[in-house]
Amino acid sequence: MKSLVFGILTLLMAASAAAQPSLRPRPPREYQIAQGPVATAPLNERANGGPNCTDISVTGQCIRAAGSAAKQWSGFAAVGAFAVPEFDGSKDHQVVPLLAGQANYGNYYAAMRGLEASANIIDSPTFNLGPVLRFRFGRDDGIDNTTLARLRPINDALEAGLFASYRIPNVYKPGDGYELRTTLVQDITGSHDGFLWSASLGYDVPLSQKLRLGGGVSTSYASGHYMQSYFSIDADNSLRSGLPVYEAKAGFNDVGASLRANYAFNQRWGVIGIVGASRFIGDAADSPIVTQEGSDYQVIGGAGVSYRF
Repeated sequence: MKSLVFGILTLLMAASAAAQPSLRPRPPREYQIAQGPVATAPLNERANGGPNCTDISVTGQCIRAAGSAAKQWSGFAAVGAFAVPEFDGSKDHQVVPLLAGQANYGNYYAAMRGLEASANIIDSPTFNLGPVLRFRFGRDDGIDNTTLARLRPINDALEAGLFASYRIPNVYKPGDGYELRTTLVQDITGSHDGFLWSASLGYDVPLSQKLRLGGGVSTSYASGHYMQSYFSIDADNSLRSGLPVYEAKAGFNDVGASLRANYAFNQRWGVIGIVGASRFIGDAADSPIVTQEGSDYQVIGGAGVSYRF
């Protein structure tokens, strides 16, 4: 579920960047939260078959003279709230802050979205590649579920890795686009000692100069160490909780989808909203943590305010 949250925040913040009309250079890409399609109109993409432009509006219209990607600073920030499951497999929800920001210099950028930081190190308007750092909350006796609270605690984790994304712009109309993204992260703190690989495909489209809609689908693959930490029940945890012994093995563990909307009041201020859902599959779906004490369907939703500079 955390991978879905990371992916959705990526989509959400990307949509925030794209939906605000401005005469400033547009941020070249999205940020993810892991795993999600970009909703921005990159610098230098060809609008209506014309020359490359240093500025492109939400509708894809070239609004500046032709030229190479301008090395200028731009960016945005967003704040809001999200309702998310308390932990992977939980049927209980908690409200968490939505904090995100991105600073762009030409096609390069550094971004913070929720619990993930990333940076694009490739000077390209359609292909991005760079490092990712992700914080993952653990599970302890402070959760609402009294049965799972008796399990051995799982410490918070810091995961590091790489992401890559590729955008196909102006597919059906100026300003729209498909985005394919993949992320691979590995625990570097010894909390679960595993890795996660995720992939997503999304599409976004401007409906007007102020409104942009988008959606995407995603999936993730988890290593054996990750699955053992979050979905397995060994003999000790079985005695602690009363749940049956269960061994979860590596494999694809979820599929998800999301819808999002962004409305811009003016060149700087806008509002964002998103809903998303995922379903556990494979060994994750069969874990007693999910089948007896949780839910195999995980739903999130949130809204926020964005500011572009």
